[in-house]
Amino acid sequence: MRLKAYWVLFFIPLLVFAAATTLTSSGDWDDSGNWDSGNIADNVSEDVDFNSNIGTVTIRSGFNYTTSNIAMNNGNTLTINGTLNVGNTGTGFTLATGNNTTINVSTGASLTIYGDLDVGNSLTLNVDGTLIIKGDLSMGNDAGLDIQGNVDIDGNFDAGNNASVNIDGDLTVDGDFTAGNGSNMTGSGTASTGGSCTGPAEFCENSPLPVKLVSFTGTVIENQVIVLWTTATEINNNFFQLERSPDGKNFEVIGIVDGNGTTNEQVDYEFKDADPYFGLAYYRLKQVDYDGQFEYFDYILINNESLRKGISATVCPNPTTPDNLNFHFETGDQNSKISTTLYDLSGKIFYQKQFNFQSYEERIKIEPGRIPAGFYLLEVKQGFNKKTIRVKIN
Repeated sequence: MRLKAYWVLFFIPLLVFAAATTLTSSGDWDDSGNWDSGNIADNVSEDVDFNSNIGTVTIRSGFNYTTSNIAMNNGNTLTINGTLNVGNTGTGFTLATGNNTTINVSTGASLTIYGDLDVGNSLTLNVDGTLIIKGDLSMGNDAGLDIQGNVDIDGNFDAGNNASVNIDGDLTVDGDFTAGNGSNMTGSGTASTGGSCTGPAEFCENSPLPVKLVSFTGTVIENQVIVLWTTATEINNNFFQLERSPDGKNFEVIGIVDGNGTTNEQVDYEFKDADPYFGLAYYRLKQVDYDGQFEYFDYILINNESLRKGISATVCPNPTTPDNLNFHFETGDQNSKISTTLYDLSGKIFYQKQFNFQSYEERIKIEPGRIPAGFYLLEVKQGFNKKTIRVKIN
């Protein structure tokens, strides 16, 4: 008898542990009167079911809830002004929606789904705060999705047949886009994917998916800079514009490489800069669509020291006079501009000029009376290379 009583006590907490809670009326999540058992769902062990067509349920600002699976069912709205976690690290719980459902995530609020977001029929997402989906976003056949705001998906975006997606915000998918027959994507927003887009042309080609850049590198070979880049997918890609800069701010166009239009295949590109800057230089890509839309990718930094390191300069004669200041310099870079600055020991500038490379000799002429006798510093700079010379002017 004592053993039998032990087993009864053991199973009672398991039954309580697995119980679900149901929202029966609209209002605030923290109002126990809106729950069928008076028990507010507030831990990862509790599933949440919405009764159909109850209206809007609000998580107020300052409130933080974590639950297990959530089923919103039909005709309901969930407005989040605080924080809602569907699951936590290590779980894969799901938020499922029915027909004519809406989720609002307000400014400063957050919704994190540690599993999947399943769109059963139609869902409108209005996101001014943060929405992160750790799993996949899945849409059934004939389902509709309207995205306003920013949505991040760590997994894949999977849509069934005849799915309709409108994006007027920003959608970022780390995995793949996949859509069934008859699906389409519209909207004025942007969507980016870390993988590929598979589906009908109305979905992939009409979607705002940019070119996915896998790699962008450069190396110096035989006094040339070889720039390489690889794309995983391309949508309406007209061409790439390669640009170069000595300082990371002022870029010049050095070449155009044709794109591959629309493709889900990996494509490798190469460009040779036959007359590169000496020393450090920045390279960046500008990708241009057929309709003129474009985007810039992050720059890379190349160190071209294949000719010779540094810049050398001498002043002759030294001491000298203001109208007879000559300097000779040597450099391996005949492409980058050269700047000269003459200043006194307190930092006051008396002469400054920038010029293109033409010869290894340059003369500075300053009218007598405009510079007093004394010691000065002449700075000769080209790209990231600099030489400073102490000069005495009589």
